[in-house]
This record gives sequence, structure tokens and C-alpha cells, in this order.
Amino acid sequence: MVAEADLARARTREGMAVAKAKGRLRGKQAKLKPAQEKHLVELY
Repeated sequence: MVAEADLARARTREGMAVAKAKGRLRGKQAKLKPAQEKHLVELY
């Protein structure tokens, strides 16, 4: 018998594989865009 938790894990892994194939699997997003960071460095 398959537990509900096992089904959830399988669906999660499947979804992550699809996202990775589409290039959308990333970690935490940057707080600043590269242009914003460059501007702050110039100001500093």
C-alpha cells in the first residue's frame, strides 16, 4: 500500500523535474537587479 506522503513526494519530484527542464528551478531570488546593484556600487 502506498502512503499519501509517498504520493506527495513523487508529485513534488515530478514537478521539480518539469520546472528544471524549463529552466525555472532556482533558489532564493536576488533582492536587487544587476543594474540596481551596479548603481549602488557606483554611488558608494
